[in-house]
Formats: sequence, structure tokens, C-alpha cells
Amino acid sequence: MKPRLLLIDNDPVQSKLKRISFSKMYHVVLVKGSKELSKYLNPTAEPFQMIVLDLMSIRERFIDLTAYVSHLEFNQIPLVFIVSHSDVVERYIRQITAYPMCEVVIKPLSLAFIEQRVNALVSEEKPPRYNVNSLSIDDSVARYNTQFFMQHLSHCWLECIRSNEPITLMYCNIDYFALMQSFHGKVHACYAIRMVQVMLQSIVQRKNDMAVRARRDDFYVVFPSCDEQGIDQKIKRLKIMLNEVLISNHVSPLSPFLSISVGHITQIPRSLEQINIFVELAKARLNKAKEDRDLVLANSNKPKQQKQTLRHIPLLIH
Repeated sequence: MKPRLLLIDNDPVQSKLKRISFSKMYHVVLVKGSKELSKYLNPTAEPFQMIVLDLMSIRERFIDLTAYVSHLEFNQIPLVFIVSHSDVVERYIRQITAYPMCEVVIKPLSLAFIEQRVNALVSEEKPPRYNVNSLSIDDSVARYNTQFFMQHLSHCWLECIRSNEPITLMYCNIDYFALMQSFHGKVHACYAIRMVQVMLQSIVQRKNDMAVRARRDDFYVVFPSCDEQGIDQKIKRLKIMLNEVLISNHVSPLSPFLSISVGHITQIPRSLEQINIFVELAKARLNKAKEDRDLVLANSNKPKQQKQTLRHIPLLIH
């Protein structure tokens, strides 16, 4: 018997395409808004194994799922995958603790990637990134995430040696995080961390890609089989999201909004011994970017283009 999937989507075209696509593996129930939800999410209704929520910019933009699953036992709450607009994604982030597992990404995300990630959530052979809690802000979880990330990086390194393909490692840091936490408070700082986590999850797309929070305001991301052109596109997407969410950081001398520093390196690995140098070079590029803040430093520290300003947050790509 196929697992049951509740698709919440008010797009007249995309909802039909998603239903057809998901019908290959699921028994799909399509609802277009909160008015129909009570019929399917109540104590007497047949349970769902998965909820996929993707609302368009008109009609109903946000649905408070907590109100519909609060009557369920914790182990009966279905897995939830949310594709949301940047201006309402924070409201879903606040609900994360209500779900045993929840993935939130920011639009746009292609139907192929949505299908891929939803299938992975219920499959027995999950991608490695589901072995970590990518949306947690607990320090002990972050330490475990970092250990698992390094193990996964070693595995990806060996696979890229065998396939003779490049691998990209990206380190990120929130600029002036300590000042922001002191000025805006811990609640705002936790919100900023989770928003950065969601943005990084939004550019992690393939099976072996992984993004984790390593500690407080540091994040690690690995992209196996990703070349310099690919990482440039991902960073452009990250910049767009940063300028859409506009997270307040009034004590930053750079901008009244949150910015991040990024260091990344791409290499075709040749031997296992090179991996330690590879990791240290990525850290060195992040440390160099953190000296001036709001920078992206790549393999070479030579400027690739002039200073760009997208809305209020300037990002200088070197």
C-alpha cells in the first residue's frame, strides 16, 4: 500500500503537476488551503506519512500547521516538507519544534528537486544529510553534526578521487554575531541562526550535499562533484536570499541587516593525505574574509569582479 501524502498547494498549475509526480509513489490528497485541512487532519481521519506545503504568492500565503497536528501524539505527526516565500518562512521556522522532522527551504525550488527531497524523507536509504539535525541550535547537536560532517567529507573525498571529479568545501560565518546577540537578544540571534540554516539548506540539493551548523555562528557546507562555476551559482542564490529576508543587525558597521562572510575552495582530490590541507585552506579563506567582513573568498584571493550592492547588503566577491 502506498504511503499517504497530503499536498497543500494553491497554485492551479503546479499543484496538478506535483500531484501527478507524487502519485508514482504516494496516495496523494490535494488541498488548496486551511479551509479543507480540518477534514483531513483530525483525530478520526486516516493518518498521513508526509505533508508537503507549497503556497504561491496570492491567496493564502501561510498556514499554521501546529493547530492541525497538536492533537496527535508526537510519534504520529507526519514528516513535513515546506517550500516557502522568504517573507513568511520565519513563521514556519518557529513551528519546527512541533515536528519530529521538518525541512524548510526558500523558493524557488524546481519540482524535480522537491520530488527528490520528499522521496528521500520517507525512503529507507536516506541521504547522509538526514543523519544530522540541520535545523537545531543546540550546541551538543552542533558538535555531533560537525563530527558526522567530517566523516561524510572524507567519504565524499574518496568518491571524488575514484571518479576524478572536483569537490567544493564552503565555510560561512555570521558577521558581528556577538554584537547582534548582545544588542538584539538571544531570541533574535537564534532566529538569525535558523534563517541562515534554512538558506544553506535551500542551496543543498543533491544527495551527498550537506550543510551543518558547526558551532554558534559558523557553518560548513560540502558539495561533491561541484566545480567553481557551480559554487558561484550557489553563492549568487545565497546572496539573493540574504537580501530578501533582511534580518536586522543594527550594530553592524557594514549594514543594518545581517551579512555573512564566506570562504570556499574547489579541488580535484588526488590522495587521502591532501584532505587536511584542503580543510585548512577553506578555514584560512574564511578567516581572511572575516578580517574585512561581508566577503566571499574563493580559491585565489585575486578580485574576480567589482563590488556589488544588492538592495542593502553589499557583497564583494574576490
